[in-house]
Amino acid sequence: MSFEQCDLNIEGIPVSVAPASVDIVSMRMSLEHLDRYRLMGDVRRILRPGGLAYVMTKVMEEDSLDPLERGLSPDQFDELAEGWCSATPYRVGMHSVMVLREPVSY
Repeated sequence: MSFEQCDLNIEGIPVSVAPASVDIVSMRMSLEHLDRYRLMGDVRRILRPGGLAYVMTKVMEEDSLDPLERGLSPDQFDELAEGWCSATPYRVGMHSVMVLREPVSY
């Protein structure tokens, strides 16, 4: 088992992470603070066939002025499912979770 720390706002997932080399990507209360289009593209690149991406976020009707209280809109949350063979949403307390498997490109 190994891990790599990086600043996703600056560099995205490093190119040193080989394509199709990661089993699980877990994003808990973080995607709403990042460039989700770039990050999700990177996640598709690095996930192995059979791998999964786990995204936990707040789903909010309106943007909060408090940067610590950010979330995705319902439409943005639903967009996470695009481009995946399997996308299963869950409610976990006051948060929403999307479990994504197999990018369509596999």
